[in-house]
Amino acid sequence: MGLRLVNGYMQHWRLHQSKENRLVLPVESTEFGRPLRVDLQHSNWKLFDADGTVDRGPLKPDFSVIASVNLSLGGFEELEQRPTKGSGVLDIHELRLE
Repeated sequence: MGLRLVNGYMQHWRLHQSKENRLVLPVESTEFGRPLRVDLQHSNWKLFDADGTVDRGPLKPDFSVIASVNLSLGGFEELEQRPTKGSGVLDIHELRLE
């Protein structure tokens, strides 16, 4: 699962493992019901510069307002920087941002 957050300035931010790679959060089917936690204070949030809103806000993550949570779902391949094709079921019954 890939994760992108949109802040109050409509800037898209994605979490990276390193400067080059997008973070893909591995979620196994055996982990059903276990909370998935993402640190909003993590230092590897990178501004997604292809959406046209790069210069409309801060150059550091500001998640005081979160306008959108975007999830990219699919399979996982080591060389890919985003989830690949796959299938499954997603049940979002509780979303907490702290």
